[in-house]
Amino acid sequence: MAILPAVPAFSTAIIVNGEPADEYQPPCPIPYDAEFEGVPRTRCFIPAETGNTYCVRFRLSPRFGFGDETDTLLVAIYIDGALAEETIVYKELLREQDFIDYIKYRRGSNSWHEFCFQDLAPVECTAAATLNADMQLVKTLGTIRVVLKLAKNFGKDPSAQPSLEEKVCGSLDPSWKALALNGHGQTHGTGYVKVDVDIPISYYAIDTRETIGCFDFVYLSPDTLKAQGIMDPKFINQAAQGMPQTIEPAPEPPRFPTRILSNGCLEIDLTGDDE
Repeated sequence: MAILPAVPAFSTAIIVNGEPADEYQPPCPIPYDAEFEGVPRTRCFIPAETGNTYCVRFRLSPRFGFGDETDTLLVAIYIDGALAEETIVYKELLREQDFIDYIKYRRGSNSWHEFCFQDLAPVECTAAATLNADMQLVKTLGTIRVVLKLAKNFGKDPSAQPSLEEKVCGSLDPSWKALALNGHGQTHGTGYVKVDVDIPISYYAIDTRETIGCFDFVYLSPDTLKAQGIMDPKFINQAAQGMPQTIEPAPEPPRFPTRILSNGCLEIDLTGDDE
């Protein structure tokens, strides 16, 4: 169960085959993400085995503070970098007991799909455009992200349409080269298995005001976690408090040598050669 000191009334966990996944939090910096600069973040590593289904569980305490101008919490789930589902919890739902919910399915084209760990099947890549796309894809491949946003709820919106892509597919076949250049040892991605369920949906008009938290779960095979020194008992999140974590600083812009020419113009050396 992952929590953030900045949002103590909210906790979340990945449930694999009905049981909470073991969470490991080694003392390594969280990669910088410009989109979440200044937002409280935490990161856990969890083991993934092919064929196991999973869902996202979250718990919200009645002590959660909505503030004066917001009355709704938006919980967005991103899987392998793509928005998978969104749900809201409005203030009236919080009474004297914790509010618990499970994000088990993703909506597809007139159907529902559950999440399932699957092996990656890297392929050879010959097109530059495909390689460039895969270079971006592998940055978030093997991740489950839970993002919290405060919002103002304006009631049901009967005219709303699904905002998620209708096509449901996994990103299980990136190029070998992209994985080697931009990956971090990923072994699995998420596949989507069609299930026979009927879930009623209501849409609400909300105004998102502020992002207040981001939880990242990185899933890798047990062998990879062991090889990287992550699956170590001393790193397991037994107390649900996690370990102190730091964020990598924003990358500095490149600096190039400059000089003033005799005609008064400024010359910038873009070669990177100091000589």
